[in-house]
Amino acid sequence: MSRVLVLLLVFLLSPMAIAQGTVSLSLVEVRALCLAHNRELALAATAVAGAEADTRAAAQRPNPTASMNLLSISPWSGYRAGGWKDKKMDSQLRVDQVVERGGKQELRVKGAELRLDAARSDADDIRRQQLQAVEWAYYDLLLAQERQ
Repeated sequence: MSRVLVLLLVFLLSPMAIAQGTVSLSLVEVRALCLAHNRELALAATAVAGAEADTRAAAQRPNPTASMNLLSISPWSGYRAGGWKDKKMDSQLRVDQVVERGGKQELRVKGAELRLDAARSDADDIRRQQLQAVEWAYYDLLLAQERQ
């Protein structure tokens, strides 16, 4: 993995080096570039944002549902021409609301918060691994430059 990062640094910096002569970046600058442009870190941040949204959604109550059912149309007056108001129908309008018992909402929120903590821990670990790989690549590049 470190060789890939060394090659990446060389390919990214070589056009700059050609255009400006030579480029020397400090470790702080390389780390800042990694934090600003790393896809793995962006993906981890997206996972954390998704977990935060799940936490907000878990705290909400279930929405009610409304439904309209036409059960039967009268065979004597329902099949003739004319508008719907001239037809005899059995219709049903329902509004259903889920009533949660047993602390389900609190458990749902707690589970979402634990998943948010896990996503944050994963993001911190990915950040640590990526910065470590960048530092290894940086020092490998410095060593290769000294050998030349």
